[in-house]
Amino acid sequence: MITISGFQKQGIGMYWLGAALFMLVLGSCSQRSSKADVDTTSEQYRQAVADFYISLAAIQSDQALFAVDKMQKVSEAYPDEPAVWGNLSVFAMRQGNFELATTRMNKAVELAPENADLHFLAGILESRKGNIDEALEHLSRAVALNSSDLQMQFALVEELERQDPSGNSGEIRKRLNLILQEDPGNLAVLLEVVRTAAKWEDLATVEQALENLEAESQHWPDQIRRQFEDQKKAILQKEGKNITFELAFLRNNLNQLPRFQHDLARVQLPVNQVGFLMDRFVWLPTPEHRAAPSDEQMAFRDSGHKYGEDVRLFKPAGFADEETASTVVVSGAQAMVNDTMQLAFPGGSGSDPVSAHAVATIDYDYDFLNDLAFAGPGGFRLYRLQDDSTFIDVSADLTLPSEVLSGKYHGAWANDIDLDGDLDLLLAPVQGTARVLRNNGDGTFDVYPYFEEVRKVRDFLWADFDQDGDPDPVLLSEDGSVHYYSNERAGEFEKDTSFNIDPPVYALDYGDIDADGYFELLSWQQQAIHSTGLADSTMQWQSRQVLTIPDTLTADSSGARLFVSDLDNNGALDVLASAGGTSSYWLSDENMNFTAGPHLLNVEVMGMADMNGDARLDLTGLNNKQDPVMLQNTGTKGYRARVLRPRASGPLGDQRINSFGIGGEIESRSGLQYTKQPIRQPWVHFGLGSYEEAAMVRITWPNGSTQAEFAELGYESKIMNEQILKGSCPWIFTYNGEEMEFVTDFLWRTALGLRINAQGKANVIHSIDWVKLEGSQLQPRNGYYDVRITADLWETHFFDHVSLMAVDHPKNMEVFVDERFALPAPEQELYVMEDVQPVVSASNSRGKDLSPLIREQDGKYVDSLPLTSYQGLADEHYIQVNLGDRLSENGREWLIASGWIYPTDTSVNIALSQNKQGPPHGIRVEVPDGEGGWKVAHQNVGFPAGKNKTMLVNLNGIFVPGTERKVRLYTNMEIYWDQLQVGTRASQSEIRKTDLAAETSRLRYRGFSRLEDTSRFKPTKADYQQIAGTTPKWRDLVGFYTRYGDVKELTHGIDDRYVIMNAGDELVFRFPGLEPPGEGWERDFVLVGDGWVKDGDYNTGHSKTVRPLPYHGMENYAVEPGPLWKDPVYEKHKEDWVNYHTRYVTPRNYNTALQFNK
Repeated sequence: MITISGFQKQGIGMYWLGAALFMLVLGSCSQRSSKADVDTTSEQYRQAVADFYISLAAIQSDQALFAVDKMQKVSEAYPDEPAVWGNLSVFAMRQGNFELATTRMNKAVELAPENADLHFLAGILESRKGNIDEALEHLSRAVALNSSDLQMQFALVEELERQDPSGNSGEIRKRLNLILQEDPGNLAVLLEVVRTAAKWEDLATVEQALENLEAESQHWPDQIRRQFEDQKKAILQKEGKNITFELAFLRNNLNQLPRFQHDLARVQLPVNQVGFLMDRFVWLPTPEHRAAPSDEQMAFRDSGHKYGEDVRLFKPAGFADEETASTVVVSGAQAMVNDTMQLAFPGGSGSDPVSAHAVATIDYDYDFLNDLAFAGPGGFRLYRLQDDSTFIDVSADLTLPSEVLSGKYHGAWANDIDLDGDLDLLLAPVQGTARVLRNNGDGTFDVYPYFEEVRKVRDFLWADFDQDGDPDPVLLSEDGSVHYYSNERAGEFEKDTSFNIDPPVYALDYGDIDADGYFELLSWQQQAIHSTGLADSTMQWQSRQVLTIPDTLTADSSGARLFVSDLDNNGALDVLASAGGTSSYWLSDENMNFTAGPHLLNVEVMGMADMNGDARLDLTGLNNKQDPVMLQNTGTKGYRARVLRPRASGPLGDQRINSFGIGGEIESRSGLQYTKQPIRQPWVHFGLGSYEEAAMVRITWPNGSTQAEFAELGYESKIMNEQILKGSCPWIFTYNGEEMEFVTDFLWRTALGLRINAQGKANVIHSIDWVKLEGSQLQPRNGYYDVRITADLWETHFFDHVSLMAVDHPKNMEVFVDERFALPAPEQELYVMEDVQPVVSASNSRGKDLSPLIREQDGKYVDSLPLTSYQGLADEHYIQVNLGDRLSENGREWLIASGWIYPTDTSVNIALSQNKQGPPHGIRVEVPDGEGGWKVAHQNVGFPAGKNKTMLVNLNGIFVPGTERKVRLYTNMEIYWDQLQVGTRASQSEIRKTDLAAETSRLRYRGFSRLEDTSRFKPTKADYQQIAGTTPKWRDLVGFYTRYGDVKELTHGIDDRYVIMNAGDELVFRFPGLEPPGEGWERDFVLVGDGWVKDGDYNTGHSKTVRPLPYHGMENYAVEPGPLWKDPVYEKHKEDWVNYHTRYVTPRNYNTALQFNK
């Protein structure tokens, strides 16, 4: 128990008196001044501040050990800082170490007994320990110290109800009313009022709360509003009595509203969040600003370099890893690159206008060199950058129709329109609608119409504006109208009719100008610049004016440009507007306000980049004489900056993302400074202000995977993408007699919405999976078998049934399960084998002897595969297995092949379906044909279904009489073999089977296991003993998940009543223990599961949401889900959405992880 001096256990009525008395004597309780007398310029203080905030970033990024280390260093430097001990207590809580958490929390509360946040945390800790009275003591103190904190008030309400709902009813009513006084329209609190009033049979309060809810419904979608009316009517008809179902349906209905989720977050911490982080010092001085003051004396000075005459366009370009940007100058029908290479430019007649978008860069062939795309009034040209830094015209090789090559264009923009890992091009004709050149990944393009409602496109933006993970296109047309499309993934886009920016708009750009984690659209309208973004509370579009354009700067739709970047490197985004030969820029101050400007430039700016290697953004453009000029950025404050160069992992065995990460985003955290930037070119610029380094960055790559890098742990300016599997099904851990051991993955064969081998639409496939557990992997613990299943990846899991089968067999026999993926699925049965031996020898396609690698199952894999550029796909290869004289004539011999597969994913499969590479295929078994060649024995036996799996191949009758007993296992997949054996199948009468149902089955939140470092060619292994982090690691699929607690009823039988698990969740099973099998016998196990898995890959069917809900007999997963109440599974088992599936999850906590919000 956390001890509080002067507070003993007492009746609930005494809590408020004690809290009031405490406030009266507060001044005499503290032994220290309210703030430390610390030299904030000292190195000790600066280091403590850096360590404090990097620790918070680390704990939010699955770096728990690093986070603890940094926070402990602060505690050593300043042991009297209460926030440090509070955070260390939270870290311990998140690791499940409540004893250590209590010790640290005692220290924090002792140092700052007047701090409300610490008492709030102490109350949370005591509540998690089950100490209701102690939790109430701390929560009541927290509220007394800070009654305006709605989360504290609501936590107190919940704890009061947990203690005694009837006896505390008066206080609960009072507290809910106090919350509504602060936040009158809070939907979550109004719903809580309905629930509690119904419990106490207070019909008048129920009616009033429902009326108040209805008053807030004017902006709700029609469907939700109609459902609310029906639910309200049903509640009132029953006079608020016995309305458990009606209340659950009402909450399920409102849960879908962004407004409800926002209101809920105002009063309640997320159910899977363990405590919260204190992001401000209590005793030490806290840094005051999120950015440094703007450098108002900065200036742009002409470099004096001559770039040519009669210039139509002058802009920078990034081609690869150069420290400074290159230049492209268009004059007449020629383009000059870096003053050295002259290329033909499709400039038309010479009098035709050339827009700044007529030159684009794109690495279309994945060689990590940006190529040049010209889209001008005279046509389209693509120049490939070669290794010797010269360009070659490849336009004729792209298989594009002549009318595309000869069209008249305004511009081109690189993007990954179908999210398959390679870059496409959007072409904007001077007349007509846009067309997309879809990259086929083999040096060719196909032409597709897109956004056909928009004519004469003049600008195109590609970024994740709605924070659902995928980039959304925004188009500006010549008439000044702006069009926003929501990316529905798989190459589908839906125009958002609620989006509106008043025309005419002359120019667009975007950025996170207020550092709230959302990209805002900045639009130049008349003589003002407006910001348009989604309101966090309602996810509705809102606009506000942020700047006034001076009269000296006028624009039309033909040549105006906006730029959003950090010009003075102070850590806040600035704005530059340019048109008609002049430009103006405004600097943002330490509070993200545009207070400095406008500053005028007599240059029409066409681009910005670091042109001289000083990490400051320079400008390129034309002066009022149409001469090209480069303006060097010079500052007076000495602010620092960081230029990052995100890169895919390499040219082989990947291609999940485009080479430079275009379409992704990077967040930077240094102290209080948070900045978010899109990846639009091979470099990303971050101003740091007075910070020496970007202490931590989090990259969200274009395929949705994330990666955190810390300066202290070492990262270079070039950040290579970590190649990790974002989807690989749930993981199985078992108690092996000493600790929980990682065994393998589960339900690998039951993926939803996945396109298998790049062919066709994804359907629902089988739901049953059997996995063998070695006897050494599962040992009794206190009379039961402990099996745990975790969700660690970007997936939603549906577990309908889990049971355990104990299999006792003589020691001279072995039992196997056929753990392969194949269509149709293999029968789930036991294979009893005798006389199991390693094969005589094995070699690869090149004749290399592999025998030492495949004799033992020891984690040494055959890894010399001929990789292609795609993850999961190799060139066609085989492993040749010599069985010797092992085979008899009894027809009962089987090949027992153990290994793992590094799979493709749906997006890679989509990319493969577009080119000549060919789809991946399972293992083809060939045998000697007796004439010196080979013949096919089995066309496709599938492949190992995940990590550490064993597949069985029937050798009966496949050999031509008189031929050698050899087989070749052909495939083009990344399959890494660990052991190859042969055995004779025996009768099942030789074994004893015992089916075990779980005695208990519980769902809980655990977090994410630390992953052990392995090579690219070994399966990822999780260390259960160490939790890497508990904050959301993935952008969760949206929808209803199963609440935590007992779920035995859901996992007992196969009946479409299932547990719905989210990333970070854990299912804990206890199966009854058995007596030892007896002398001469051994025991292995089979874990039996029934269910499905759906991952968040952008091209997986319905990958944004939990729904549609799967069920046995469902064949087509491409059907749109429709409303929840019409879902077949919901209609059949409505009560499960009352008793079980009540946890509604959104990606909100993932999106805001680095902002340290409560």
